[in-house]
Amino acid sequence: MSKNFKPSMNAKNYYQRYWLLNHKNSNINTPPIWDKTSICIFFKLFKTHMKEPILDIGIGDGQIANLLLQRKVVNEIHGVDISTNALKKIKNPKIKIKVCDITTKLPYKNQSFNTVILTDVIEHILDVEKLLSEINRILKLQGKVLVVTPDYNIIKKFLIVLYWDKYFKPTNPHIRFFTKKTLNHVFQKWGFKNILYKWGLTWFNIAPQNSYSVYEKTKHISNLS
Repeated sequence: MSKNFKPSMNAKNYYQRYWLLNHKNSNINTPPIWDKTSICIFFKLFKTHMKEPILDIGIGDGQIANLLLQRKVVNEIHGVDISTNALKKIKNPKIKIKVCDITTKLPYKNQSFNTVILTDVIEHILDVEKLLSEINRILKLQGKVLVVTPDYNIIKKFLIVLYWDKYFKPTNPHIRFFTKKTLNHVFQKWGFKNILYKWGLTWFNIAPQNSYSVYEKTKHISNLS
C-alpha cells in the first residue's frame, strides 16, 4: 500500500490521493490528459461563448486554463479545486487559484463572472444542485456555463453492459451519470437554458463518449440553503 494512502470517506482526502496518481489516457479512474482531438472540439464549440472574467471550477492541474492562455483566448483566468495536490501543478501566475470545496460555497461575490467552465467535473459531484445554485449566484445574467461530461444515450447504455465491471469499477470517481434530458433538467431548475449541445468523442459514431453543452443564465435564483 502506498505510504500516501490514508483511508477516508472525505472528498478532499479522496481527491488528494486521486491527484497523486499518474495520468493515464482512457482510464476514468485516474486524472485525464486532454488529447488533440478533444482540445480541437473544445475550442471549436466553446470559443465564441467565452467572455472574461472566467472561472474554471474543478480546475485540476490547469490543462484547459493553460491552453486558453497559450492561445490568447483570455488574459487571465480564475480556478478553484478541492485538491492542493492538483493546484500545486499549476505554475502560470495568470491563473488565479483558490482551494475550496465547490459544493459548499464558492469564494466569490455575487455575479462576479461572465463564464464558468465545468470540464469533466459535474459527474464527480455529490451535491449537483448546491453546485448549480452557487454557479447561478456568482454568474452574471446571460453568463455562460460550458459543460463537458460523459453522455449516456440508449446505445451507449447497451455497450456499457459489455464492459460493466471495467466501466463501473468501484474506484471510479464518477458518481453522476447524465443523459441530455437529465442534464438539461437540472440546469433548467437552477435558472439556465441550453443553447448548445453536441457530442464530442464517440464510439463507432453512434454512441457519445461525452457531450459538450453551453447553458445561459436566464434568471437569478435564491441560493440553496
